[in-house]
Amino acid sequence: MPVTSTRRMHQGASKGHQGGAPQTSAWNWVAMGQMGLTGWTGKAAKPLARAIARRTGRPEAQILSLIGAGFLAISLIDFLRQVDAVIAAGRPATTKTTRRRP
Repeated sequence: MPVTSTRRMHQGASKGHQGGAPQTSAWNWVAMGQMGLTGWTGKAAKPLARAIARRTGRPEAQILSLIGAGFLAISLIDFLRQVDAVIAAGRPATTKTTRRRP
């Protein structure tokens, strides 16, 4: 098997791509958002997502993923605040030195 550069391999692969055609993402955003719905959040979000989906015409899976992404964002913010509090607690206390004016 002949060795080819990666540039050549990518050029050959892109020949079948039509110019101007939108490229889709390889990420599954709906599944990623729904990972935030575990336990009670998933049970609470399903009826809400069903009602919103009926009124907006959007798929229920998309609504669930948005709600899940919101819960993930809240969890991330809470986690970062906790890390900040731990770091602040571990820092040595600064002592205020009072200077006397002559």
